[in-house]
Amino acid sequence: MLLKSTRKIWTLGVSSYLAPLLVSVIFSLLMRQQFNNCVNESKMLFVSASLSVTYFPVVAQFIEELDLLTTEFGLLTLSSSMLIQMMSISTFIIGVTATRETYIMSFAYFLGVCGTVVVAVFIIRPVVQEIINRTPEGKSIHEFFVIAILIGTLIMAFVTDYLWMDFLLGAFLMGLIIPDGPPLGCDGLGQFPEISSIEYIFYNPRSRLAGPYSKTKCTRALQSTPQEAELRAITCIYEEDNVPGMLALLEAVNQKAAISPLCAYVIHVIELVGRTTPILMPYKGDDKDLGHNSSSSSSSRIMHAFINYSNNTLGHVTIQPFSMVAPFKTMHNFVCNLAEDRHVPFIIVPFHENQIPTDFVVQQTLIQDFNVQLQEHAPCTVGILLDRGLRCQIKLLDSFTCKVAVFFVGGVDDREALALAIRMSANPNVNITLLRIKYSTNDHKGIKINESQLDDLLVNEFVEKNVNNSRVVIREEVVNNSLQMLNVIHSLRNKHDFVMVGKKSGATQFEQEMMEWVKYPELGAIGDLLASTDFYDKKMSVLVLQHCKSVR
Repeated sequence: MLLKSTRKIWTLGVSSYLAPLLVSVIFSLLMRQQFNNCVNESKMLFVSASLSVTYFPVVAQFIEELDLLTTEFGLLTLSSSMLIQMMSISTFIIGVTATRETYIMSFAYFLGVCGTVVVAVFIIRPVVQEIINRTPEGKSIHEFFVIAILIGTLIMAFVTDYLWMDFLLGAFLMGLIIPDGPPLGCDGLGQFPEISSIEYIFYNPRSRLAGPYSKTKCTRALQSTPQEAELRAITCIYEEDNVPGMLALLEAVNQKAAISPLCAYVIHVIELVGRTTPILMPYKGDDKDLGHNSSSSSSSRIMHAFINYSNNTLGHVTIQPFSMVAPFKTMHNFVCNLAEDRHVPFIIVPFHENQIPTDFVVQQTLIQDFNVQLQEHAPCTVGILLDRGLRCQIKLLDSFTCKVAVFFVGGVDDREALALAIRMSANPNVNITLLRIKYSTNDHKGIKINESQLDDLLVNEFVEKNVNNSRVVIREEVVNNSLQMLNVIHSLRNKHDFVMVGKKSGATQFEQEMMEWVKYPELGAIGDLLASTDFYDKKMSVLVLQHCKSVR
């Protein structure tokens, strides 16, 4: 995305640097006589140049407070700000070198700058990297080394200031050579509550600046994707335990036919800690931008699992791996932008209680909020996968089997679940049971006539495609009240590997009566009931789908 914006970055960066610089220099020259030669003219120019620049960390902090860190606008601003700071430092060094009294002094100053950079890159950085390598994975660096690095930053600033360079250059070099992320990048950081900017109260900047939130863009869905066309899906992975369930779901969707390939954009989600700028980049196997070895090694294992699956499955499956480092509260922007750029109709995320032990309540809450933000703003269908054992069915691809149930009441979300089931029905290793629930005439007031017609059309399409398919079973149940609905849901116990259901179904009466008992609103009334361990067995996985919310 940023490569496409290179011209914008240079235009914004150069203009934002030159405009205040020219104004500052002009005013300093006009006011020099007011100081009565008390201040050296060259020093006035350097001070003016320094004060005309807003430094990168300040810009990054403001962007983060506005929750624009992962938006296209935020990334453009950060890139331009970094360019401005580099131009400022370069101009300062060139200016000081050119204004020295003799050529020897200019050459000595230039050697001092080069020597400082060499010491930072070839002496300090290897020492810091060795400290990180000797720290056990998951452990914190000893506070002695943290304090030593902070003191070293002050010393570098003193040295560059003593050599008549900008003291910020020393601190800037230390920031560049220290690897971001844990264990070093976050150990020296205090835990301060973030205070959002007051502007956020009056307007939501993401609606104008984030790009993917335009309602006119939210048109892609599983229903509108031809069954013979390539299915593109984004799968987000929080940790390694998510991998088997995701692989099993991809294998179930895989039609094993070259005319209908599957392309999965696999994103390893890593929380932004100890660095300023978020990133979303293709995984190359040796990425150093992820920070500590724990993140890169975990990404390596995750991506190798998906690539091995792609190489060994019978179908035509393409894996495009990505690594994403961003704060949880805004990382949905990256996913939405990727879905928009690659025309992806389907995003799959793991349920937040799949992978994190119960002690990490804060982490669970952040992941849950991320899933909710995706449902709120994604330009396509979003599926939340509660994995309870799909991993047990895919030990060997040759022996993969899956029993799927589709709970269909009606509505746009349930139609998305059925559209995915239509694609699954072409897989010879998947058995599907379509359980269609119909309310009696008196109680079925929540479904509009046109919605009911769309439901019938899709169900008829499913029946026509599988009229001679012995692996597909279709059941219809008529219910009169919520109690009968509960009995029908309960009848699925211990019969299927996982069940698919829409978040908001046509069972409006049932949803109204059950909403006060719902623990996880992002799953909907029926999905929450299926996910409840108190109500249901612990072996059946659940996939809850929601059609793009903005076009309803």
